[in-house]
Amino acid sequence: MPDGYLAHASPLRRADASTIDDARAVKRLDGSVDVLGVARRDARGNPTVLLCRPLRTQRARGDDERARRRARAKKWRGSTTVESPWPNALWLCDRELCRRVGRLEHGGGAAAARRKIDDDEATARIFDAQQRRYAAMRWGLLTGKEREMCERLGGEHVEALRDRGVGGYARDDVGGTGLLIQVKCLHAHYAHYLATDGDNVVGAMVQEMLDAGEDEDVARAQREEGERRKRDG
Repeated sequence: MPDGYLAHASPLRRADASTIDDARAVKRLDGSVDVLGVARRDARGNPTVLLCRPLRTQRARGDDERARRRARAKKWRGSTTVESPWPNALWLCDRELCRRVGRLEHGGGAAAARRKIDDDEATARIFDAQQRRYAAMRWGLLTGKEREMCERLGGEHVEALRDRGVGGYARDDVGGTGLLIQVKCLHAHYAHYLATDGDNVVGAMVQEMLDAGEDEDVARAQREEGERRKRDG
């Protein structure tokens, strides 16, 4: 990964365990994902963004192509378990921020961000470059042996971890640009933004929406809708 790309990264501390447990419970961080460290802490030293290993250990099962690929990984590692891609190398774990960003998603924030990118080619190209830096960072978290395994397996092991951006989403070929400009999970883009001091234009949009209190607008609209349904029910 680029030197200094995760300038705020720090090792795990004993006190971080409760935050990790909370992330698994509240924001559904898969229990099979290994947390490598903390990519960003708040002013009190509490984890805001976790740094996660891009591979997770799972048991092979099923008869579909994905299961067959996992079985090949099992054979490669000589183990009863297999390594599946986990493209979310940066995971937003602050409970309050997760709640607020979730409101923005519910209110259509992801679609709004995508429209802004589609309307500005310069922004789209900046975002594409940022996604590629994320991919390089994620690929760089793997050991040489792990990268070799992924390249042998091919498919999602390479595409989701090496060739795609935040979240491992498929390349967006709308308009034939081939740019990595998919926007789906605002939590993932905001985590990238926080961990890299702003290297994600969607994350910057999220910050602007939070600063403007747009999440509170969504919450207010939800409350009003709930009250209306009670009256009409």
